[in-house]
Amino acid sequence: MIATLILGLTIGATPGGPDDMTLVNSSSSSDGPEIVLKSNQRAVDGGRWYYVLTDSITNHVAGSKLHFKNGEAQGIVPAATSGPMTVTMVNTTYRIPRQSFAQLDHRFPDSDGHDGTTMGNGWVAGKGRYPAYAGGRLEAKLIEGDEKGKVLARCTSEVSRDAPNGYVYAYSVENLSDKPLKFKWAGLEGTVEPKKTFAKKESATKLSEEESGTASLDFGGGREFVVRTNFWTKPR
Repeated sequence: MIATLILGLTIGATPGGPDDMTLVNSSSSSDGPEIVLKSNQRAVDGGRWYYVLTDSITNHVAGSKLHFKNGEAQGIVPAATSGPMTVTMVNTTYRIPRQSFAQLDHRFPDSDGHDGTTMGNGWVAGKGRYPAYAGGRLEAKLIEGDEKGKVLARCTSEVSRDAPNGYVYAYSVENLSDKPLKFKWAGLEGTVEPKKTFAKKESATKLSEEESGTASLDFGGGREFVVRTNFWTKPR
């Protein structure tokens, strides 16, 4: 089955005003849409401006779950048994987002002839440097459904002031699912039981800066994901 790729850029198309920008990449066949990838960036004034980057991948194929790899990100979207199914990945950054080439590799293991690659663009954190500061918070989320769906896991990195010349770096991984979660993120790894949180703090006398990376999230039973994250580097 031959798939075609449709690319689009929509400005101000989602709630939040004219600063919202959405890139839409879709793969379809003679039977209709198969995959839709939406990449959105939204600016937020939180005292200091930061950006929310959201990638949603929707599976329209009823006969098979979707295995996808979108740059560093990868995972599985359930089969569209009673309607399209979506997985959403969110991360925040203080660096001005940039458009990046997106190669979406997809595999439908239960449906022959539905494997392939589509090309498009997506939003990622900018390449510049941004220094950490007391009150700075970076977050990444994996969501079942669209951005308003059920959050399965959340990784956060925060900096606070501990003393006149000291800071505390706090890292947490929340498992909001009903399965144990094995994770690797920001140089940390472990297992978090359902509805529990892994937390670690480190003290420092100096401020670091924002760094890009990934979080590996494994819920068992073949439900493995890699999500893009931005976090404050560990103090040295």
